[in-house]
Amino acid sequence: MSSHLQIASKIDKIYDGEDDFRDTDWRYWRAQQVRETKQNCTYDDKWVCRLVKYYTARDEYWKASAPGTSARQRYNRKLRTRFNDIHAAVNLYENDNRAKMLTEAALMDPKRSIADLAARLGCSGQMLQAYESLFFDIRTRLRNVLFIKGTVLHVLIAKGSAAADIDQLWKAMGFAYGVDILLSYADTTCLDPDVYALLDNMLKSMSARRSIASVIARPISGFNAHEVVQEHVMLRGKDDEVTGNSAEDQRNVFKQVMMSQLSLVGDLTGENVDKVEARAMADIKALAEGKVIDTEAE
Repeated sequence: MSSHLQIASKIDKIYDGEDDFRDTDWRYWRAQQVRETKQNCTYDDKWVCRLVKYYTARDEYWKASAPGTSARQRYNRKLRTRFNDIHAAVNLYENDNRAKMLTEAALMDPKRSIADLAARLGCSGQMLQAYESLFFDIRTRLRNVLFIKGTVLHVLIAKGSAAADIDQLWKAMGFAYGVDILLSYADTTCLDPDVYALLDNMLKSMSARRSIASVIARPISGFNAHEVVQEHVMLRGKDDEVTGNSAEDQRNVFKQVMMSQLSLVGDLTGENVDKVEARAMADIKALAEGKVIDTEAE
C-alpha cells in the first residue's frame, strides 16, 4: 500500500477511545481527521483538541515564514512557549529515531509509573504523558494480552525473532524485563552479569519455541519416521540419566514410540515398515548393551 493510500485509509477510519484494540496513535489520526474535514473537536477528548490547536497554530506560523529563516526560529519558540509538552512530544514523534523507539519501549514497562519512567529517561513527566496520550496510548492496556501480543508485538510473534528489528526487540524487552534492563542493554556494549543472564534466558526461550514449532510442523513419513523415533529416545535418555530409569524402561519406551510413529506414517508399504522395524530392533539391542545409537548410519 502506498503512503498516500495508507494516509487516506487512516483519515477514513473511525477512532473510538473505548475500543480495546484501537491504534496506539489513534488520537494523532483523529486530530488529522478533524483538520482534514474542518470539523469542530467539541466532542473529542482534551488531548485531541490540544493537538488540533497545536497543528493549526503551527500551520499558521509556517505559512508566515520560510524554513531556516530567523522568522521560522522565532515562531518555533512561540510554539514551544504556548504548547510546551505537546511541542516536545510532536518533535519526538515526527523524528523516527532511536529516541522515539526507546521512549515507546520504556512505556511498555507495566510496573513503573509515568513519573518514574520520565526520571529514568531524563525527560519531563508532562512531555512523556503527552507523548503516551497522543502517540502511544498503551498504558491502560498493558494487561490486554490479545492487544499486546497480537498488535503491538505482532512482528516479533510472527517472525519468531526480532534480532533485525530493534524497535520490536526493545518493546519486547521493556514489556518483559522493564526499563532498567532495557536501558542497560540499549546504552552499553558491555552487559553486566544480571542483564546478560536475563538476555541469555530470553535467547534460550525463543530458541525452544522455534524448535517446538518446527517439530509440530514437520510431517512424518516412511522416510523419516525412524529419525523421529531416535530423536525422541535420545531426549528421553537424557531424562533417564537424571531420573535413574532402567535400561528395560528405556527399551519399553522405545517400543511404544516406534509403534506410535509407525501408525502415523502415511505410506505404509511393506518395504518401509520392514526398514523401520529392522532399524528400531537394532537400536533396541544397542540400548540393551549400553551402546550409543548411531543416528548417522544408513
